[in-house]
Amino acid sequence: MKVTVKSFATFRDVMDSMTTADLPEGSTVRELIDLLDRRFPGIKKEIITPKGNVADYTNILVNGRNIAFLEGLNTIVSENDTVSLFPPAGGG
Repeated sequence: MKVTVKSFATFRDVMDSMTTADLPEGSTVRELIDLLDRRFPGIKKEIITPKGNVADYTNILVNGRNIAFLEGLNTIVSENDTVSLFPPAGGG
């Protein structure tokens, strides 16, 4: 199945602003990030902590819904879903 991935702000320094990923049916956001890290080495360490959690203030949305309110990194993605990756934002 194909999933569209959009990255924003500093994540664009590590990966393309938009890409597609081919995954088996039933794949999770965690598996998607593993696949992205093989294609764009270093992106996983920007998104996932060494303990395996989403990094503080990093937001991952599946079709506009934050995975923090779904099943976290175990959220299943489906054909034609859009996953958006937002790094922590700062400023004032």
